[in-house]
Amino acid sequence: MYQTAYLEQKDPLVIYKMEAFNLFKNMDSETNRNIVSFMCHAALPQQEQQAPLREGHREKTDLSKLKANKEEIDTAGQDYAANEKD
Repeated sequence: MYQTAYLEQKDPLVIYKMEAFNLFKNMDSETNRNIVSFMCHAALPQQEQQAPLREGHREKTDLSKLKANKEEIDTAGQDYAANEKD
């Protein structure tokens, strides 16, 4: 290929880029073909006995143990690590 390019007086850099691009296209299509082939032949493992699906429900949150400490934070002032003024 290089010998014909020399006789035709083509730029070697252009030929090099064209050959590199063709090699990249071939590699890309081969990779895509391999991925599709793998995905088509892959199988997900199935469990033999599946538990029946149950309907979900909301759990109530127990708010009785929460403590509001805004006054403590405000009195701590700048010494407190995280306050709303940061």
